[in-house]
Amino acid sequence: WRKQTRASDKLLTPDGKHSSKGVACVGQHNIYGGMGYFSMAGHPDWDKTVTAWYAQHFWEHYAFGMDKTYLKDVAYPYMKEVSEFWDEHLKTVTNGTKEQLGKLVVPNGWSPEHGPEEDGCSYSQEIVWDLYTNIV
Repeated sequence: WRKQTRASDKLLTPDGKHSSKGVACVGQHNIYGGMGYFSMAGHPDWDKTVTAWYAQHFWEHYAFGMDKTYLKDVAYPYMKEVSEFWDEHLKTVTNGTKEQLGKLVVPNGWSPEHGPEEDGCSYSQEIVWDLYTNIV
């Protein structure tokens, strides 16, 4: 069971504000439309990491052909916008083990392998980590 929230609440920063930077969009990730705008339970749902996932495709397109014009004019501007979104949305761990404290995590992440929404689930962490790695 998941706590039902308004879809727009998922896009708030950890301190409860609306983003001033970046980009957010809706995406469908499976044949049932789960992790898209409507969850399998039928209520609005957002996968905030979808833009970072799309950024992987922009990066892979560049990495395959090494077209610097594409990188400069298409891939990098999009990846930069998505990175700016995540600059505001990552959350600092304040409760947890000594190893976890102070680390940045994706808030309210979810994946079919992980289960309920939770800060720092692997699916979300890996996609956002990939975004920052590629932007560097």
